[in-house]
Amino acid sequence: MRSLPRVAPLVYYSLWVALSRYDMVLCRELERQYRVTVEMVEHAKDIAVLSEVPVRELVEDLLVSHSYEEIAKLAGKIAFGEIVSWKQRLRREKPASAIQEALKLLSQLVPTAGFQVEKVGGGRVFRCRNSPFAVSGCGRMTCGFISGFVTAAMGWQGQPRLRAEESLCASVDSEVKYCLFELR
Repeated sequence: MRSLPRVAPLVYYSLWVALSRYDMVLCRELERQYRVTVEMVEHAKDIAVLSEVPVRELVEDLLVSHSYEEIAKLAGKIAFGEIVSWKQRLRREKPASAIQEALKLLSQLVPTAGFQVEKVGGGRVFRCRNSPFAVSGCGRMTCGFISGFVTAAMGWQGQPRLRAEESLCASVDSEVKYCLFELR
């Protein structure tokens, strides 16, 4: 098996939950293939209990769904919701601070990824190197998890109109070594 980046169990859990909400047929098929259930994923303390499948291989299997982008974005939002206590007081952050805080939290879930925020023109973009969601050569944007997570974080921090959208993905072009996201 290829040596690919591992991620926090919460990433797997949120991908499975989002899949079960969008495409139950594929969810059941993958449950049989991986010999797990959404409930098993939810209660796993260590991802090794679930399977030895790196997240990139799970993403490859999820790409057959026409709803993959929505599944990935919802998974990111679910993961953010699990990390942050919604009972905490809403903090109103400036966009620059809000994006830094969101990426700091996201780094806890995907520690192998590196994030860099840049200001381009009047807006902000951020790069992600070593995304565990990038599937080289698949020809589609595959890092919706990151978009969904950051979008949820921006809303929680008082910036509900800002959304993170993937504009360049290493999955689409194998020459590109990073994924680029714009805040719109």
